[in-house]
Amino acid sequence: MNNQEKREDVDIQYPPGLSHNDAPDSVKVATLEKSIMGYQTALNGYTPDTFPLEWATTQYLLGVAYYQLRTQNAIEHLRTSLAHLQNALEAVMHDAAPALWADIHYQQGLSALALYGQLTPTHVQAASVLRKAKVSLQSALTVYRFEKKPLHWAKAQCALGDLYSLLSGDDRQVILARAAACYHAALRVFTHAADPQRWAKLEHLLGNVYLLMPEGHRVENLYQALACYEAALQVHTYEAHPHEWADALYHSGNAYRELARSEGEETLRRAIDCYEQSLRIYTFEQFPLQWAEIQGHLGFSYSLIDGEREREYEQAAITCFRNALRVYTLANSPTEWAKINNMLGLTYLEMFENHKEGEQQRHCLEEAIRCLEQTLQVYTREDFALGWALLHMHLGNAYRNRIVFSEAQNDLQLAIHHYEEALQVYNRKAFSSDWANVQHSLGVSYLLLHDGERYTHIKKAIAAFRAALLVYSNQGESRDWAALQFHLGNAYRELQTEFGESERDRAAASGRDGQHRDDLETALACYQGALRFYTPEKYPLEWAACQNNSGNIHYELSEYVLEERRVHLEVAASCYESALQVFRTLANAEEQVQGIVQNLEKVWNLLRQA
Repeated sequence: MNNQEKREDVDIQYPPGLSHNDAPDSVKVATLEKSIMGYQTALNGYTPDTFPLEWATTQYLLGVAYYQLRTQNAIEHLRTSLAHLQNALEAVMHDAAPALWADIHYQQGLSALALYGQLTPTHVQAASVLRKAKVSLQSALTVYRFEKKPLHWAKAQCALGDLYSLLSGDDRQVILARAAACYHAALRVFTHAADPQRWAKLEHLLGNVYLLMPEGHRVENLYQALACYEAALQVHTYEAHPHEWADALYHSGNAYRELARSEGEETLRRAIDCYEQSLRIYTFEQFPLQWAEIQGHLGFSYSLIDGEREREYEQAAITCFRNALRVYTLANSPTEWAKINNMLGLTYLEMFENHKEGEQQRHCLEEAIRCLEQTLQVYTREDFALGWALLHMHLGNAYRNRIVFSEAQNDLQLAIHHYEEALQVYNRKAFSSDWANVQHSLGVSYLLLHDGERYTHIKKAIAAFRAALLVYSNQGESRDWAALQFHLGNAYRELQTEFGESERDRAAASGRDGQHRDDLETALACYQGALRFYTPEKYPLEWAACQNNSGNIHYELSEYVLEERRVHLEVAASCYESALQVFRTLANAEEQVQGIVQNLEKVWNLLRQA
C-alpha cells in the first residue's frame, strides 16, 4: 500500500473519532476511548515524514482526548496528553501553521493546569508544571488576538486568569492583580447577553480573586468581591444552578466576615445569613467537608457578635464548632480538628469572662482548658510555632483564672509553666507586644503564688513586670500600661508586707530599712502613674482601687518619718474617702467598703493623737 492509499484509509478513521467529542456525559468515557483508538489507528498511516501536518493534528487531537478522559488514572492521562501535544509541537512551526500551533499551545496550557490540580503543591514537579502552563498560554496569545479570534483569545485569558490565581510568590498582590486583569479581559467577549453562563462563572472567579487580594484597598476589594458574587447570582440561581449558587453565598459570607473588622457587627450578621443559606445545598449528608467548613465559619462569626444577645450567640458558636467536629477528627483532619478545638476553647474562655454564675463559669473554664490542651496534640512548636505559643498563653490565662474556684497553688504553677513555654517563641525583638503581654501575665501569676519562697516569687513578679514595661512604655499610656503600673505597685508593696515585723526590725538595725521605704515610694509612684490613665468617669473601679492602695501606702509610710507622719495620714484619709465614693455605689462590695472604713477610722484616730 502506497502513501496515498494509506492516507485514504486513515481518513476513514477520522469521522468516528471526531464524532465522539460531543457525546453525552453518560457515555463520554467510552466514546473518548473509541476516539483515542481511532486516532492511534490513524497514526499507522500518518507519519511525521510523509504527512507531517496530519500527523501533528492527530497528535494534537490525542492530547485533547486524553485531557478530556477524566477517570481514576487522571494523572497518567494528563501526562499522556502533554506527551502527545509535545509531539505535535515538534512537527508544527509557528510560521507554517500558526492557528494549529496556537491551538496546541492552548491545549498544552489546559492540560498542564489540570495536571497541577491533581498534584500536591509540594510535589517535586508542581512548580515546573505550572510554569509550563504559563508559557504555553502566553504563547497561544501571541496568535489569538481579540480583533481576529475573540473567542479563542477570551478562553485563553480565562485559563491564564486561573493560572495566576494558583501562582504563589513574594508579591501575591501583583499576581492576583494579573489574574483579575485576565478575567476582566475575558469579560469583553463573554458578556451577560452573549454568554450568560461563562459571564456568571467569570464574575464568580473575579470575586474570588478580589477576596484573596491581601493588600492595598482591602475594604474596597471586599466590596468589589461582593459585587461580583451578586452579579454571578443573577444567573446562578438556587433553582437553575444550586451548587454555584451555594458557593457564591459561601464566599460572600467570607467577604462579609472579613469586612466586620472595619464595618461592624451588621456585616457579621450578613455573613451568618449567607453561610446559613449555603447550607441548604451543602448538607452534612451530601457534602460533609463543605458542611463542616461552613459550620466552622459560622461559629467564628457568632463568637464575634457582642450586645444584648451575646450569650445566645456564644451558645450558637459552641453548637457550630461541635457540629464541625462531627466531621473533623484527629485521625482524618488533624489540622482542621485542632483549629476548631482551639476556637471552641477560646469561645469557652470568652464565656467564662462574660458569665457571672459561679458553676456556669467553672464549666466554661474547664471546657476551655480541655479543648486547648487537646489542640496541643497538633499545634506543636516544630510545626506551628506561633500557634503553639499562643495556645500556651491562653492556657496560662485559663489556669490562672481557675484559682477563683480551686484556690489550688498548683494551678498557678501550671499557669507559670505555660507562660514560660510561650516565651520560648515570643521574644522582645520579633514579637514585642506578645512578649510583653506574656511577661505581664507571668508577673501576675508569680504575685498570686503563695507557696514556697514568697519573697522570691514577688521578686520574679517585679522582674516580669519591668520587662513588660520596656515595651508598654514605648507604646504610650494605655489600659494595659495602667494595669501593669497597678500590678507593679502591688508587687512593691507586697515586698514590704512580706518582710514582716521581725525582719523589718533587723533591717532597721542593719541600715536596710531605707530600702523598704524606697519600695513603698516606688509602689506609690506606680499607683499615681496608673491614675493618670484611670479616671473616675471612665474606669471608676480601677480608679477607686488605686486610691485605696495609695491610701494604704501613705498609711504605711507614716511609720517611717515622724516629721512627715501627719502629711501621709491626711493624704491616706483623702485617698480612702475617694475610694469609698465609688465602692459604696457598687453591688456586692460590702467587704471592701468595710475594710476601707476600718482603715479610715484608724487614720483618723492617729491624726487625733498626733
